Amino acid sequence: MEKLRPGIVSGAVRMGATNYYATTVLPLLLAEFSELYPAIHIDLEVGVAEEMQRKLAPAFDLTINAFQGGEGNGVLLRKDPVVWAMSHRARPHLKTPIPLAVLPQGSLLRRWAQEALTAAGRRWVVVQESSSVEVLKACVLAGLAVGVFQDSTVRAAPGLRPLLPEARFTHKYKLIRFA
Repeated sequence: MEKLRPGIVSGAVRMGATNYYATTVLPLLLAEFSELYPAIHIDLEVGVAEEMQRKLAPAFDLTINAFQGGEGNGVLLRKDPVVWAMSHRARPHLKTPIPLAVLPQGSLLRRWAQEALTAAGRRWVVVQESSSVEVLKACVLAGLAVGVFQDSTVRAAPGLRPLLPEARFTHKYKLIRFA
């Protein structure tokens, strides 16, 4: 943009992002961008996948969002499997109904979890709903619920562990089993 326009580049960029990207990927990138382009204001809103996509044209210039493989019209930034997770010290996955800690309605991870459990004939109940992944991790770490996270989130959280590999989601939302 600088080569096309003489002088200082300025303006505003309206951006939407899901919680994961807003808390792990974007902070350092936005800090570096702000150093390079101090006259550009970044207006970042954090929300759930469905909401971010719905607001793309009217409210946002761009979104950083998660999609199921093969969906979406954007640029692939990364692939990160989705896993069931629980605390090292508890076994909430053996309860009936299965207690869940999930993002609000409209979240891709929540939809996958609910569809997978329903398709497997497992009863479930939401015991913690939050737009904060940190709140959900705290609930799961305390042993109160099973969570659904991106694999990198679980690996970076001491005390959390993925359920056995057989319990991962597939692209068809199948839940093989909890073990």
